[in-house]
Amino acid sequence: MTATCRTKQRKRCRGTRDFARASAGALVRLRGYERRALPAGSKLQLRATKDGMIGVVKTVTIRKRKSPSLKTLCLPPGAARPSAC
Repeated sequence: MTATCRTKQRKRCRGTRDFARASAGALVRLRGYERRALPAGSKLQLRATKDGMIGVVKTVTIRKRKSPSLKTLCLPPGAARPSAC
């Protein structure tokens, strides 16, 4: 799993981090992003992929005074950009 954080204020995001988990059904904690205040408009993109399999891309957008929005897309094998599932 790869997590990418993008925001206009680079001091608050730390770029790309890799989180490895051997079993596919296991819970992965994103400790680098826990308890970190991200500004409104920040996007945290999570990619879970495995060679030869369809991957999933989840984008969490931080919103001001609302709960974060979540968007889910699929990543076909060999594709660079995610598409609708």
